[in-house]
Amino acid sequence: TTATTTSMSGLLRRGAGALKRVARRADDAATYAKLTQPLTRHEAYSEVVAYNRSTVPIAGKFPNVFHNTFIAPDAVVAGDVEWDIGGSLLYGSVVRGDKNSVSIGCWTHVKEGCVISTVKTLDTGFPAKMTIGNYCFVGSNCTLTSCDIGHRVTIEDGVTICEGAVVEEGAVIKAGSVVPPGRLIKAQEVWSGCPAEKEGMRAEFDIKVECEKAKTYTQFIEDAHADEFLPHGTAYWQMEAILGSKA
Repeated sequence: TTATTTSMSGLLRRGAGALKRVARRADDAATYAKLTQPLTRHEAYSEVVAYNRSTVPIAGKFPNVFHNTFIAPDAVVAGDVEWDIGGSLLYGSVVRGDKNSVSIGCWTHVKEGCVISTVKTLDTGFPAKMTIGNYCFVGSNCTLTSCDIGHRVTIEDGVTICEGAVVEEGAVIKAGSVVPPGRLIKAQEVWSGCPAEKEGMRAEFDIKVECEKAKTYTQFIEDAHADEFLPHGTAYWQMEAILGSKA
């Protein structure tokens, strides 16, 4: 009897294993058939995105990002951050308001791979918050730390601006430059180098043109990434925090 039971158990195990292999092959065949089918129009023009949270609180401080400012799916805005209307934060970039606040104006665009952060204090005694004005462009792979960027400033790719630096309205910082701590760049000046030094003045600067350029880029972002805009804001986080504190 024991031998018969053992034999039956072995047969059942082998049968179950065979069924699993058949099911796995069927799944593989179905998957292969699906992958080899032509893409539909929707699938061909849809981007694959990560459904993570792009805006997150830090230590009870919630970011406040205007609803039509585009935050890429793999970019992050965290902590004490205020971002006004019509801007964009592209792929792989991080804005972190943990040690101090970050304020970014309207129609300001930050491209891929940037890090914008703060320090707790400055040696000068001035506030260590991070500020970027309206109608600014920050190029790819830039690092900005507790500095003050005025309106209509153009920061090209790969620029580093250290803590305490001040960049006034309409200035241009060329690609790869490093602006040392506490450096003052006056209005409409052009700086370059490592460490950055004044190269000259902007040949042309039209406030209206600069504003329209930023707004046109906003429209391009809205058209290109319309499917990635959330249908709602994140103001409910603050309400949840208030209700939770009263519970």
